[in-house]
Amino acid sequence: MSWKRDDEFDENQIKGIDLSIKAISKKYPFVKGWKFIDNYQQWKAHLYIDIIVDWIEVAKFYGKEIKPYWLEEFKNGGKADSSLIDSYMFVNPSHTEEGYQEFFENSFKETKKINTLLNSVYSSLPSEFQITMKFMSSFGGEDVRTVELYIERFINY
Repeated sequence: MSWKRDDEFDENQIKGIDLSIKAISKKYPFVKGWKFIDNYQQWKAHLYIDIIVDWIEVAKFYGKEIKPYWLEEFKNGGKADSSLIDSYMFVNPSHTEEGYQEFFENSFKETKKINTLLNSVYSSLPSEFQITMKFMSSFGGEDVRTVELYIERFINY
């Protein structure tokens, strides 16, 4: 018994992710694209991707201030990534300051909202635009399910 996924994605399956990213960028205009994480083949039930964002637009969208160091880095083409959308690049409470727990929980919730919207759009696409996995039972049965997309990191544009 095991899950199997064909990692030789066709043009429509890639287009399905492209369409989903384009759709969420209507609500989150800082989203600029996506890419597979380096070892995406390792997981079969989930497809981990990186979301490409413009961190300056992220800051404007959420009313955040970018730390001066990172602002200079971005102006000079520097790279940064974060697993949460409200990241260490912004002026936020540090882990030793009051308000940190609330900041962290809100960032986690907002990240989850983006991921949920991504999967909502993706799962509503016609099946030819979705990547699927198959569960092969030792009794000969087969179950086919749409793969869920998971945001691994937000990386800069």
